[in-house]
Amino acid sequence: MRTNRTAWRGRLVKAAILCAAILFFFGLWNSAAWPQAVSQDPAVERGHKQFEQVCGFCHGPDATGARAPDLVRSPLVAHDVKGDKIGEVIRLGRPDKGMPATRVPPKR
Repeated sequence: MRTNRTAWRGRLVKAAILCAAILFFFGLWNSAAWPQAVSQDPAVERGHKQFEQVCGFCHGPDATGARAPDLVRSPLVAHDVKGDKIGEVIRLGRPDKGMPATRVPPKR
């Protein structure tokens, strides 16, 4: 009976280690730490530079949040196909939450 318990515990430990390894590698694979693809589009580069200058201080250089909310996982941003919803928030700001209004240049 004692050998059965020992064997059972050994299999349980091995299964737990295997599960932990799978979760670790899945978390690593799904990590935000992977570098994003660099765009060659000048408009994307201009937008990135403008974001860093105007928004990056609060939202973080990669938009994952700092003093202000994470924009990468924001439901508003995720459901905003043409930029109309977030554009309004940027133009008007959110004074109640400490976000100032920002002048947005016209589309090019």
